[in-house]
Amino acid sequence: MASISFMSCLLIVWKEDIQPLCHGGGSVGVGEERTFRAGFLGRWRNGDGSVRALWAGRHRACCGRATSRARWVAVLLGLVVGMPCVAQPGNGAAENAGVRLVVAALPTPAQTMAAFEELSALVVAIRAPDTGAFSSAGVPGAASITLRLDGQLLARVTTAGPGCLHEAARQTIEILDQRSRGRSETIKPQTRSETGPDEVLVVLKGPPVRPLLRGLDTERVRISLELAGPLVPFRPKTLDEVDRQLARGLDGVGVRVSSTTEVVFPGAMLTLNIGPGDGLTTAIARATGDVGLGVRGNPDAEPGVLGTSKGAVFFRFRTVHVANPDEGVPPIFLFRGGRVVREREISTASLRLFADLMARNLIARRMTDGTKRGMVGTVLPTLGRFERESASPVEQALAGLALVRYSERFSREDAAWVAARTRAAEILDQLAVIEEGEADPLAGFACAALAVSVFEDVENFGLPGAAASDSVRGFLERCRARLSEGAASMEAVPESERGLVAFALARRAAGTKLVEDVSAAERAVGEVLGGTPLAQLVNQMPWIGWAALALADAKGGAVSSATALREMRETVFAHALSVDAAGPDGGDLVGGIVFSTSGPALPTWQSARPLAFIATMLGDRRVTDAGEVVKEQARLLPSLRFLRQLETDEAAGHLCLWPGGARGGVRAAVWDQRQPADATSLTLLTVCEALRGFEGK
Repeated sequence: MASISFMSCLLIVWKEDIQPLCHGGGSVGVGEERTFRAGFLGRWRNGDGSVRALWAGRHRACCGRATSRARWVAVLLGLVVGMPCVAQPGNGAAENAGVRLVVAALPTPAQTMAAFEELSALVVAIRAPDTGAFSSAGVPGAASITLRLDGQLLARVTTAGPGCLHEAARQTIEILDQRSRGRSETIKPQTRSETGPDEVLVVLKGPPVRPLLRGLDTERVRISLELAGPLVPFRPKTLDEVDRQLARGLDGVGVRVSSTTEVVFPGAMLTLNIGPGDGLTTAIARATGDVGLGVRGNPDAEPGVLGTSKGAVFFRFRTVHVANPDEGVPPIFLFRGGRVVREREISTASLRLFADLMARNLIARRMTDGTKRGMVGTVLPTLGRFERESASPVEQALAGLALVRYSERFSREDAAWVAARTRAAEILDQLAVIEEGEADPLAGFACAALAVSVFEDVENFGLPGAAASDSVRGFLERCRARLSEGAASMEAVPESERGLVAFALARRAAGTKLVEDVSAAERAVGEVLGGTPLAQLVNQMPWIGWAALALADAKGGAVSSATALREMRETVFAHALSVDAAGPDGGDLVGGIVFSTSGPALPTWQSARPLAFIATMLGDRRVTDAGEVVKEQARLLPSLRFLRQLETDEAAGHLCLWPGGARGGVRAAVWDQRQPADATSLTLLTVCEALRGFEGK
């Protein structure tokens, strides 16, 4: 069994909690520079004097190379201690081949790109690598190669140890050759988590489950290559501890049991939508050959127990990742499976395109089973399935509101206006009919409030030749009755829905100007604002904010709660992640809103809730003075950047089974590939409101 020497450890140490992005494929983009200077014994410091890494080899081009003092001191210490410097532990034969004087290092971008181009040539020719292949790729600790065609997984191979890249390429080409000939055995992962239930590769003797690849145009195959740096030992006691210590989507995990080392790369975990703890259970099951140890919750599968019972050694590692996101698209370097959106990319033009893509995504979420169940639920595009097949009535109504708001950007003659309003009308029609097994849309108050807000005074949204059906008219009458129940007793309305009910009442009052409607709206808005502490007001956004503005419109006066709304905005921006607060691992998190102050919470799509109203405030002189506009625009831009980061764009498409269908969908988080309908709807509302503010409309 191989062991890692004192000398090799010296060469792989980095800051324990957070590895600098420049060492891990992070926010330093191609062609960008950062200033570094060498400190004593190879300690690298940033231009501001902060320590960035210790004893680092040549990880990235931006870091140059380790100082000669660092290299010589490492050599001398190794000689003094007298311990052999050993390669990263690998699989079976590689470890039993004896001691190798090799130390793994994270390949530079140039080395990685050279390896990608070499691999691409092998894939196109379906040719196995020569003995000397990948000699310019450095010495990665592990390698992972994924091939896809039209979104379908062709091969995923992961290897660790000396010669890992060469071996991964050899196995990948072998699988590709077998699939192209249609004669291979069934290829199954060792565990369910290898590819996920919808991505198990099945190529049978005889008629295969998927079409044979004879005559395959290999130039259309999309390639993803991940190369690991050093496999750094760590000693977690529990799987929960693994999740807390490691960065989801950035850290890979591995385990060595006896002479077998298994690793799981960040790219595979992003595809499967699992965290480092679940990734480690996969590696444990493979290394031990015991599927039972791959089940989370099994006390015998906890790392602390396995370290004692089986002598297991656990590893963490960072990677450099390059992929061509779509056929014909040049390869790009990726960070957490995608690319970091720069704030300078956020403009009115890019926001318009973002809005268009989100609207198309919502319009396309139709059920295709012939029923009137409206729209599909939460999508998991990396596995080509739905977490929830059917969206809830509230999610459908919110999508209708978002599409109507989006359509207001266009004239009635525009195709986008017609498409958005037609889909919104379909959603209303489908909500009016309760299919077997569907939830009653009026069981709560939220769907009724949204339906009334969207459809109150618009006869099928002005679509030519259309008229509301009797079922739709009856449904809207029931919605109005349900809303009146909430207005009569706000205590009967769940706290999470009160802001939405107040919004619907205020919107109706702004339209009718009737005394009784204004009075009902004023009571509802007052109860929500008066009964919600300022620190918790964000939980009622954007609805209570929009309600306050609509109430002012109904009364024809100033916004009485303007001071509270301004304070809410200050609170939200105080919790927005800055570049410094996000740290070197959080370039893709900048601008997101962190709602928790007591734990390691990270921003998610829920940031869109307060941002939707803050974007409205930007264009309303009652809550944002003319002299404040430039400042508020500057504060809003980073958060819009974060929401744009959440989109499954062309860069993240390499993870998806159907990249085109995923485009424009907003993910739950940068590490969570699920696309909840609400995430896309609220983000679309936010962007539409921001565009109004930026364009002065």
